[in-house]
This record gives sequence, C-alpha cells and structure tokens, in this order.
Amino acid sequence: MVEIVPGWHMEVDSDAEWTFIRLHPPMSENLRGRELADGLWRTLRERFCVHLILELEPLEYVTSQFLRQLLLLQDQLREEGGLLLLAGMSHDAYACVTHANLNERFPFYTDRGDAISGYRPNKPR
Repeated sequence: MVEIVPGWHMEVDSDAEWTFIRLHPPMSENLRGRELADGLWRTLRERFCVHLILELEPLEYVTSQFLRQLLLLQDQLREEGGLLLLAGMSHDAYACVTHANLNERFPFYTDRGDAISGYRPNKPR
C-alpha cells in the first residue's frame, strides 16, 4: 500500500484500459482543498491513464469533503476525455451519494467487473 495523502492509502492495479485504485481512509477524515483529487490525478498521469475505477469497499461512510474531491477529480478526468466510476461502496456509504443527489454522476456498481460491464453494457464480459 502507498500513502497518497496523509492518512489515506491506496492499492493500485491496472489493465489495458483502466486503472483500479482501492482507497483505504484514515480513522478520521481530514481532507483539505483538493489534495486527494490531486493525488489520484498524479497517480493516473504516471500511468498515462484517464479511466479510473475507485474501489471503495473499505469506506463505511462518505463525507461532503470526500464527495467534493470526487467531483473535482471527475471534472478533471472529463476534461481529458476520461471517466471515473465508483465500485464496491457499502449501501450506507452510497446512501450519502444519493442524499447529495450525485447518484446520476456516480452510479452504483457492486465491484470492478460490474463497473466495467455497466459502462459498456452491450459488450460481453
């Protein structure tokens, strides 16, 4: 695991089209500015990839600061023709996304495979 910003760790994997990042949050979230979005963006730039699936199983809940970071990153990726998908979020954590009216920007995918096939529903797995 690599520390992306203070307290936040990540595991990174990739295939020909996607970068997969599993985030491990700190015990108490302390995000400022756009540090998480910038850290994730740097990781993608190093891999020459603009298609990201964030695997969020370890998150028990999400805060407005975390959602703001996701929105900033998504906007940056869209400017580059990229895509951000969220996978593996608990139903309680995803309820925060729905409560913030962001469920259309961040559809629910149960896992990495579901996210990939959901993005391209007409292509076989």
